[in-house]
Amino acid sequence: MAKVRYPFVCEICGESFERDKRLNHGRRPRFCSVACRGLDQRGKPSPNFKGGGLNRGYWCVYLGGKRVILHRWLFEEATGYKLSSTEIIHHEDENTLNNVITNLRYFNNQADHVQYHNGTGAAGYTVDEFKEVAGA
Repeated sequence: MAKVRYPFVCEICGESFERDKRLNHGRRPRFCSVACRGLDQRGKPSPNFKGGGLNRGYWCVYLGGKRVILHRWLFEEATGYKLSSTEIIHHEDENTLNNVITNLRYFNNQADHVQYHNGTGAAGYTVDEFKEVAGA
């Protein structure tokens, strides 16, 4: 009898992969590779660790004792605009670890962001376009 393989998405890199559930004792596999599993390891941090890490594929850092999502903080710093929780910052190359400011695009809400991906909505704003529109 052939093994049944199921599709999954890696929690770290977002890549799709297939596995036999029986290989993971009936639990859903979380990572596509040993490398991604290593990025998620919990334990005592290195003495060189200054705070931060990955959360659902996004870099997070601690600023003033508060955890912030790095790409959202970078956008706020570049524009001088405080984002609300409903506003979306999109990664142009869809690599959530690439937080170069030219790779970030603003969307007013999740619906606009989905329409952008479907090719039916507005293109959102780069940092420079956002500054121009917002008058920052």
